[in-house]
Amino acid sequence: MGRNRAVSVAVGILLSALLILDVSGASVYGVPLSMAALAITLILFLRRGKNALPPPSWLHVAFLAVFCLGLIPLSREHLAGGIREVMQCFAVFGVAFTLFASVRDAERRPATITFAALSPLLMGWGLAGRFAGLPMPISDARLSLLMALTFPFLVDLLLRFKWKALALVAAFALFGIAASNGGLLLCGLIGGVVCVFLRHKRQTALALPLAILSIVLAAVVTGGAAWQTLLPRNSDTRNLKRLFVEYEATPRAVVAAPMTGHGLGRYKEAIQHYFLRFPDAGDERIVPDTNSTFALMAVEAGPPAAVLFVVLLVAAVGRAVARARKEAEASPVAGAALALALSGVFTVVLTRNTGIASAFVLGAAAAVVPRPSAFRGWVPKVAAVVAVAVVCMAAPVRQGEPPPSLVIIDPQADKGAKYWLVEAEQPLATPDGAMTVAPANDASGNKVLTIPLGGGKGKGSASYRLDNVPAGPCTVWVRARWTDGCSNSIGCVLLGNHIVISDEIFGRWHWVASARRVDLPGGAVELRLQNLEDGVMIDQILLISDSRFVPHGIMPAPHRNTPEPPVP
Repeated sequence: MGRNRAVSVAVGILLSALLILDVSGASVYGVPLSMAALAITLILFLRRGKNALPPPSWLHVAFLAVFCLGLIPLSREHLAGGIREVMQCFAVFGVAFTLFASVRDAERRPATITFAALSPLLMGWGLAGRFAGLPMPISDARLSLLMALTFPFLVDLLLRFKWKALALVAAFALFGIAASNGGLLLCGLIGGVVCVFLRHKRQTALALPLAILSIVLAAVVTGGAAWQTLLPRNSDTRNLKRLFVEYEATPRAVVAAPMTGHGLGRYKEAIQHYFLRFPDAGDERIVPDTNSTFALMAVEAGPPAAVLFVVLLVAAVGRAVARARKEAEASPVAGAALALALSGVFTVVLTRNTGIASAFVLGAAAAVVPRPSAFRGWVPKVAAVVAVAVVCMAAPVRQGEPPPSLVIIDPQADKGAKYWLVEAEQPLATPDGAMTVAPANDASGNKVLTIPLGGGKGKGSASYRLDNVPAGPCTVWVRARWTDGCSNSIGCVLLGNHIVISDEIFGRWHWVASARRVDLPGGAVELRLQNLEDGVMIDQILLISDSRFVPHGIMPAPHRNTPEPPVP
């Protein structure tokens, strides 16, 4: 008994440390310390004996099914990134979720106390970043998500104090001021109010005014900065924010790969090609913003996995609320589970710094799910998941790769002007000479054609083909980034016409037009970029007959033609 007691205490302490290490992002040689703590905790947990890990509930099987569905569309080119995503998901939900769902209440209690203690620390962290300008090691969205998940546990702790009304006023107000994301702030407030309702129904009439008061106070103190994130457009540029742009692009991306998605880890690369609305001409890119977990999962793993994940969240919330109505101690878990389910609309919940916290919330909720009398054990459940995976693999899988030539209709251009677009990192053959394909920030697909500094001037070229181009004069545009005045040009050969594309804008992505237009005979056209200077990056190449048209930002591909496949 003494040995088992010691193991239980160690497991409880390690689970608490696991949460802190993941939130802090501490790592050694690039390896997160939370993963090491997770492995040690699992080993200790299994030392109880072969029956220490109970048979999985249907929630565990649902997660396993999501992973299997996400694995299907992996290709050789994206295997490394996909496997990395799978390993991260497995660590968070295949291990951490199972641990938090399987341990005894006494072993989960240290993690619950840690969550309650983290809440004021996270809010102080947010206040320091907002008012003192201290650099934040994690993004505003991740910090706001962690605040939303921990806030119900703090509320539950304060409800036990004698002066709980005053304590709740301070807590709601502090949370309202510290959180910088309006959507996640709203999720946390809802979770806190639900916790009050489930713990002390009589206090609900107090909690609602407190939540409203915190909203008003936060708006006054911060100038409404947090709630600005809920508006669909940026106040300065009037452009749609990235979250809303991606929600518009998601249906088209899903249609392109309707069964199994575009592959785990490929969301940013895939979604770029389905944007419907573009930034204004003065903007060089869409302002960075958070991504939705549900949109990300639908694009990467496909709609079946996304729907399964939503059902999983709803079921976990329902079971946690059902238990909290009988046992008041479960009220913060129910509030946090609801906050987590709602947060998926505004940000990614399965990521570093927040993944273990999400696993704890869902694990604590899943712990109340009763074991069914039938369908017990791992073997039949895993077999069912494999069967689903086989059925999906038998279906035709359409990867969301953009073809080398795209026809796009710009709704903002006069008379729906058409343009023809190619990605510079997708030439007909491997670039020669000093030209190479390399990763880059703020670029379509996060890759570009580049001539690195020191690579040599005049060495190398890359060829492209554009199909179904109409006859008549056209302008060539390139989205370029020049290093300086000695690295600000690229050569272009189109039907024997040698063109120099250059300007004097340095150090940022922008569109540059050819100095003269070229008459085209129509049909298939081959274009070749030539190295004139090193220190150059090219993201996209565009041909258009409308002389008034000016591209802006990363040009998407909402409308396509059906060109022949590229030459290997």
